[in-house]
Amino acid sequence: MKTRIEKNPTITIYSLKQEAIQKSNEENYSTFLEIEFSVKDFESLVKFVYFYGPSSIEILKPEKVEIENNDLQDALMFMADINYKYADLVTKNMNKRQLEEFYQSVFK
Repeated sequence: MKTRIEKNPTITIYSLKQEAIQKSNEENYSTFLEIEFSVKDFESLVKFVYFYGPSSIEILKPEKVEIENNDLQDALMFMADINYKYADLVTKNMNKRQLEEFYQSVFK
């Protein structure tokens, strides 16, 4: 069965290795994937980061990247849209005191 990552047409997978699932305590499990891949463009990389939430990324090549204005703008607009949706969801699910504490911790 192909993973959702492997089905993504903007990502080319060269290797994908999943570590065995380990039980960390009675309720939690953990595992990780190690993936070598390339992406079609910068926006695809940004979407990969948002949708799959990697804990780290190592860029192997190219050593230097040039991004056209419209590609950078599209990726930044995608990030802004996702951030807005997260912020909207969070603020709808927090009471006033929780929001104030959150803002204080962010804007110290």
